[in-house]
Amino acid sequence: MRTIVVGYDATPGARKALERAAAITRAFSAKLVVVSVEEFAPMATPTSMGAAGLEAGPTFQSYVPQPSAEDYWKGRHDDVRSVLDGYDIDYEFAPVLGRPAWEITHVADERDADLIVVGTREPGLVDRLLGGSTSGSIAKRAHRDVLIVHPTHGDAHEQ
Repeated sequence: MRTIVVGYDATPGARKALERAAAITRAFSAKLVVVSVEEFAPMATPTSMGAAGLEAGPTFQSYVPQPSAEDYWKGRHDDVRSVLDGYDIDYEFAPVLGRPAWEITHVADERDADLIVVGTREPGLVDRLLGGSTSGSIAKRAHRDVLIVHPTHGDAHEQ
């Protein structure tokens, strides 16, 4: 095993997945690629409004908080660094804007990863009805092995 990709979004499940990926990385003397995805959301803006005030087509705006994306990514990277402190592993932090399942699998394909590690949480009713699980989407679309790290019993509702 040479390269492991892990998705990280600062939730308890993602933290657990990062810890598991770090342990596997250390055991195999592999390289870890930590993919942190900030999602775009369709937003109606004055430039996307039609003549009658109806949305002509969405534009996309990131949910990256202000004051700046640079500060946001630095904070996320500092969080990753604190989790990985003490593992003594080689890692790369890869901040990406887009859809999490697509971007994580894309980075795994680009880096020719041997394994993708992602966290999950116990789905609520809406998630069960809509099937909106990022980890499930990654498992379906990935062209490589996927390890889904489940929360411990007490962690399930903390996310």
